[in-house]
Amino acid sequence: MKKYFILFSILLFSSCHTGYFITAVVDSQQKFDTSYTLQDAVIEQEILPYRTALEASMDDVLVVCAKNLVKAKPESPLGNLLANATLSMAKQYTGKPVDLSIMNYGGIRVPSISAGNVTLGNAYELMPFDNFLVTLELSGTKLNEVLQKIAAGGGWPVAGIQFKINNGKAVDIKVKGIELDLSKVYVVAISDYLANGGDNLEMLKELPQYNTNVLLRDAFIEYFRSVQALGQLLDANNENRIVNE
Repeated sequence: MKKYFILFSILLFSSCHTGYFITAVVDSQQKFDTSYTLQDAVIEQEILPYRTALEASMDDVLVVCAKNLVKAKPESPLGNLLANATLSMAKQYTGKPVDLSIMNYGGIRVPSISAGNVTLGNAYELMPFDNFLVTLELSGTKLNEVLQKIAAGGGWPVAGIQFKINNGKAVDIKVKGIELDLSKVYVVAISDYLANGGDNLEMLKELPQYNTNVLLRDAFIEYFRSVQALGQLLDANNENRIVNE
């Protein structure tokens, strides 16, 4: 997917040129330098084949979605789907057990995925940021701190964990159905943005990270394609992962 990022950068750069620049004022008449317009035309001609190919590839169908999957708090089908994908792909990329996954609510940039074809362009709309998928080892105490932040924010997408929100606090926390052990170490799949302290998770930024070197968006794309390859529909439901008391 790196080639798409490079092409997006080229297209953005070329579209940001101002066509005309005032270089002098002579007898109240403005003299315009049109060299930038000519330069833009040359650049546009050079990138046109790439633009055409890129736009066409954005229509590539990755998978078919069974129903409308919406984003909501404290839990939602769309959030659960992406948390599931994060957890599944982290296990695949690391080749090691991963206990749970956490996504920030604001990182999902669309309100829903519609029933029907899900395209490559939809994946870029869903996750436009170039954040990498990483894993962290968190003590139960540190994980509890993170979950308290999530509860205070009304809930984020998670997989492999369940808890209730009572007066803005996470209670009755279970990891894979077992009560949270404050002395245990848990492996968490998460974005490097959050691992570096983003979205008020400052308690994570000093912890060692295992970087899969795979963009989270690319992980979603691979996950979607794997669902399609199995002849299945993309789907998810609410599962009482996070419940307001």
